[in-house]
This record gives sequence, C-alpha cells and structure tokens, in this order.
Amino acid sequence: MVNMESMFMKKVTLKEIVIKQVPILIHLVIVTLEEKVKKDTLVT
Repeated sequence: MVNMESMFMKKVTLKEIVIKQVPILIHLVIVTLEEKVKKDTLVT
C-alpha cells in the first residue's frame, strides 16, 4: 500500500516537473524558429 502511494507521489512530482519545463521548451523552440526566420530573410 505504501509502495503504491510513493509511486503515485513520484508520478505526480514528475508530472509537475514536466509541466514546469514545458514553457521553457516552448520558449526555446520559438527562439530557434525566430533565429531561423531571421537567417532565411537575410539570405533572400
């Protein structure tokens, strides 16, 4: 019973960590895309 509970807690914390990381990842993707667009516009 305790083992199941600890597993659940671990899953919850992992989910929270992922949720916290998502905005950072989105920001990185946006920044890289913007950089790519800038380079493309400069090339053309």
